[in-house]
Amino acid sequence: MVGQKSSKGQSKGNSGNFLSRLIVEEKREHVRRQMYAPCKVGYMKDGLRGYSVMKGMIVDLSEGGAQLKLPFMLTRGQDLYLLLQNFPYKLAAVVMEVTEVGSHIKFANNIPADAVHQIASGRPYVKPTKPNTPKKAPK
Repeated sequence: MVGQKSSKGQSKGNSGNFLSRLIVEEKREHVRRQMYAPCKVGYMKDGLRGYSVMKGMIVDLSEGGAQLKLPFMLTRGQDLYLLLQNFPYKLAAVVMEVTEVGSHIKFANNIPADAVHQIASGRPYVKPTKPNTPKKAPK
């Protein structure tokens, strides 16, 4: 019921940015693939200290999210970005749940299934190319 107004006109639910609101809508849609690979997590430190980056391990990965093992736990609802060594893009995400097993995150945008397969198998991600179509010769 994010964003619905009560009878008194006050908003119920989470306030905050888009990624933080994803917590309410958490339902696993994609199968996670087991893997164990190094990653880096960029996050905002408490207060006005700026961004920080910590190294960790990615335990499983899907098109919509991942599970991370980190040196210390992030908080639920915290925004972050994930850097994988064999994927050339930063992945914006939010922490959905923190357990003894690790931090469960959801990506802001799903990544392609072929990218997940390549990353989980340890191969670098190769962006698919469009097939070359023959060009017509000028008349």
